[in-house]
Amino acid sequence: LTKESNLQLLNSLFQNLNQSIEPFVVPILPILLSLLGDRSSIVRDLSSTISVYLMTIMCSHSFRLVYPMITNALVQEDWRIKVGGLNLLKTISPRVSKQITPLLPQIIPLVSECIYDSKRQVQLAGIETLNEACKVIANDDIRPIVPQLVSVIAKPDDTPKTLDLLLETTFVAQVDAPVLALIAPLLGKALRGRSSPIKRKASKVIDIMCRLVQDPADVAPFVPMLLPYLEKVIDEIV
Repeated sequence: LTKESNLQLLNSLFQNLNQSIEPFVVPILPILLSLLGDRSSIVRDLSSTISVYLMTIMCSHSFRLVYPMITNALVQEDWRIKVGGLNLLKTISPRVSKQITPLLPQIIPLVSECIYDSKRQVQLAGIETLNEACKVIANDDIRPIVPQLVSVIAKPDDTPKTLDLLLETTFVAQVDAPVLALIAPLLGKALRGRSSPIKRKASKVIDIMCRLVQDPADVAPFVPMLLPYLEKVIDEIV
């Protein structure tokens, strides 16, 4: 049988048997993802259809199995495989919010790299995926400005506007690792830049964030990204 025939058979079985065939489809997800780079558009379309459908019916407990498969797709050279992995993450995120939340510090940098990709399709898929994944952030102060915080990754020129938005926000909720994972890269870039006013604004945001962090373990991964440059800013001011 050809790849196309095998995929058509699998798709037919999946549509008829639904979740009962899930244990047999999950292990072959890496193959389905690799086929997104196939020369045949029919093979690519069938692989995409099956993979996305799996994300919509899969038991949430299976996410721990497919997560490494999806993240592996995000670092492949073929842009179509990257887009496929991003689409799967976007599709499943609303269904696995409890599992996604602690993984955001890993997911955000991975997807951000896709937003920096030279291929427009990858960039757009990355933005859509990160917006969807970040909907699980529980901080009510940050949630309304998540789209802007995601957008600034692709549009660094919007950094001043985004920092102003953060400074205008009244923060009262606890700041945890997922929130810091989204904001810290922006603050790090601002501190490393040349503009003194931007550095001062970033420093003010850091001060606000630190006051609302309850667990030191949440901020620890971001200390190397921020502290050395924050100390330089302090030296410049003094």
